[in-house]
Amino acid sequence: MEVQSPSTFEEIRRIEPQLEGLAKEVTNLKPLSPHFCANRTWYQDFEDRFDALVGWHAQNPVLRSEVAYNIVFQHLYKLMPPCRDCNCL
Repeated sequence: MEVQSPSTFEEIRRIEPQLEGLAKEVTNLKPLSPHFCANRTWYQDFEDRFDALVGWHAQNPVLRSEVAYNIVFQHLYKLMPPCRDCNCL
């Protein structure tokens, strides 16, 4: 029997409660400088922990999918402050 992959952030968060803490960290991010790059911050501060929770490297096999990865990534990235005066724009 195949396990159905969760299809919303809330479903995934219920399976992996650590995502709630990560979402709070992202939400509470307050850049102190007039220069801020959301991309750089994501990859430096959050990606490793995110990868351990969802996607191909997730500890829970139910969350080892591209679909779960994309759902959570999109949800968390939207919580990031926007880039401002950085080189990625």
